[in-house]
Amino acid sequence: MSSSDLIIEIKALSKTYKSFATPLARFKQLFWGVRRCYYKTYTALKSVDLEIGKGEVVGIVGKNGAGKSTLLQLICGTLSPTSGSIRITGKISALLELGAGFNPEFTGRENIHLAAALMGLAKQDVVALEHEIIDFAGIESFIDQPVKTYSSGMFVRLAFAVATSVNPDILVIDEALSVGDGEFAKKSFDRIMALRDQGKTILFCSHSLYQIEQICNRVIWIDKGEVKAQGNPANVLKEYQGYLDSLNQSEAHSAGGAVNSELQTNEARFVSVNITNASSENAELIFESQVDDLIINVTFKASEQVVPPGVAIVINDENGQLVTSVGSWVDGIQPNKLGAGSYQLTLRFPNLPLLKGLYKISVMLFCDRGLFVYDEINEAAYIRVVQKGSELGLVSLPRVWNDALDALESSKPSVLPEQDNEILIRYANENDELLLLSLFKRCFDVTISKSLWRWKYSSSIHRCVVAQQGANLVGFFGVMPRDSKIFGASSKTAQICDVMLDPKLDNGLAKAKLFKRIKEHFTQNYVGERYEFPFAFGFPTERAQELGEKLKTYTRIDSLARLEWNTCLMNRRALGCRTFDRSDFAYLDRVWNKTHPDLKDLAVNVKDAEWLAHRYLDRPDSEYDCLLFYTRFSGEPIGVAVTRLSDDGSVELMDLIAPKAYLDEVLSHLMHVKMHQGVSLVFAIVSGSVSNTLQASGCTSQRLPLSIPGDELKDNSDPLVLKGKWWLWGGDTDSR
Repeated sequence: MSSSDLIIEIKALSKTYKSFATPLARFKQLFWGVRRCYYKTYTALKSVDLEIGKGEVVGIVGKNGAGKSTLLQLICGTLSPTSGSIRITGKISALLELGAGFNPEFTGRENIHLAAALMGLAKQDVVALEHEIIDFAGIESFIDQPVKTYSSGMFVRLAFAVATSVNPDILVIDEALSVGDGEFAKKSFDRIMALRDQGKTILFCSHSLYQIEQICNRVIWIDKGEVKAQGNPANVLKEYQGYLDSLNQSEAHSAGGAVNSELQTNEARFVSVNITNASSENAELIFESQVDDLIINVTFKASEQVVPPGVAIVINDENGQLVTSVGSWVDGIQPNKLGAGSYQLTLRFPNLPLLKGLYKISVMLFCDRGLFVYDEINEAAYIRVVQKGSELGLVSLPRVWNDALDALESSKPSVLPEQDNEILIRYANENDELLLLSLFKRCFDVTISKSLWRWKYSSSIHRCVVAQQGANLVGFFGVMPRDSKIFGASSKTAQICDVMLDPKLDNGLAKAKLFKRIKEHFTQNYVGERYEFPFAFGFPTERAQELGEKLKTYTRIDSLARLEWNTCLMNRRALGCRTFDRSDFAYLDRVWNKTHPDLKDLAVNVKDAEWLAHRYLDRPDSEYDCLLFYTRFSGEPIGVAVTRLSDDGSVELMDLIAPKAYLDEVLSHLMHVKMHQGVSLVFAIVSGSVSNTLQASGCTSQRLPLSIPGDELKDNSDPLVLKGKWWLWGGDTDSR
């Protein structure tokens, strides 16, 4: 590695501590230390040499006390070396001990300015970053409280937000993320990935070998203050895991061969993993491709404090190349409870599609959100697959020749098969795409493009639910996650869309039962006070709403109205207006940041630059007029409007984002712009709360036979707390 590529260069680095048995010994050393030594020495690092290049993501592993934290603190400058040298090129941002660098008496906001100033940021730069830091940390309600009142989770949220928002050249993280909750941990790792993609250098210390392997491109193993091994993550971690296993076996042997079966708090571990096929328990584990079923039976224990974990199965070929991986939490599968703290899961791969070869199967025990690994068994078993045909590759994929929906339709029976009438409810996956496009055409008598389907569901298809009967898909429950503000607090909601039941299911009662099953399959694992989405919402017709209420799956929490404005009757306001594009993201965020505090008593979906770009600029098959309004005097952005031309020549106002103080002004100027474009009528589809706010703007209002439902929930959440308090525009539904 050339010197120009180095960002951290460490030579012969050592750190030795003096340990005094008593305060008196320290006193004696001060006065008589020349003649006698009153302390013992402890060497935390021994002559370490390291070179770390720009853009590297380096994981650091080792047992407690191995010297990992000492190395990171020396790099960050919070410790001084006993000997050796460190050369750093660039700005370091660190997340070390919880709360390091924070003054507990200062408020969160004051600590943001303090920490950023210590990192060398100018005051104006800190002011520009302040809102981003607060929003990412998700602690707006507490930002002006002293941080000594914060929980450990709030502390680490703020510290991580500060450390990663100051555009560091080097980011150092030492185990601190283990304090955050699952949702914030995922958000944090997404940001770490973004910094990695930007070419930042990251040093990441963690006991989670799974996280290390997923994030890092080099791993350093430190043991007793020395670098034991470094290099490719898979190779180093395998060697390190073998070392840990040998220690565990040694400890078990010294205890007379008995392994302690008691679980610590917040712990889970495997009890057994059995792999076999359906027809026999062949000790050689030989499977015939596309004939035998591969069955993996797993049992595990979890302490009472742990939400029942999920199981991941990973299959690699004999060279270590990943073939596939599955997770029970991804498919919405809950483990079977065998007794207090004991669980079981069975995974079956029917007609194993692997082609001939040797394969390795590993199993991992994750938290219920799939973020943290409690336990793992690498290469739990080897299986050999044999085959009769000459097909080459790793897997035999199901296929349809003449890849077109019409061909797919013509190949299907005109009615659903009488045999195999059992309907399987499961979570969707990417392989269902063709069948779902076909179902969409049967249900709505229109064809949806692949690009539009992927725009809607590419990031959330695994949360959507399908009903499968034989080889057909006969039902679908579509889900699009939204970042939201519920009464001012950051939250998530699920937008329900494209609920489909095959028209060939002509029995009304059967359809109602099927709808209830697929809807509850989603809500039982995702919706509720303790789940990913506190609330779910949609835009059903009145008939569908009534069905949901009869089945006790929906509660009506708001109505929709159509507002209309005659552009000739609106007064012009002296604002500037121009089309916005991706170069205006910072301005769009400023408008949203000024708007959402006015809506703190309502529920509103986040309408920041990221969402506006996805909803309007990235949508593949629709054209929108996206406008940014600003004051002529200062150029300060004060409003955003998105419109779409209708077939009858009128214009639909899809979104209007502006602080309440400027709402009428922006609306009036928008009408003036549309009038000069030859538009006489502008209309909007809005919720009741928006309609009530805009009644004085010169519009007419008509209630529509559409409602906004909230879910009847299984816990203490009550959707009726949102009754009349949804702030929704037509743009909040993907179909408009």
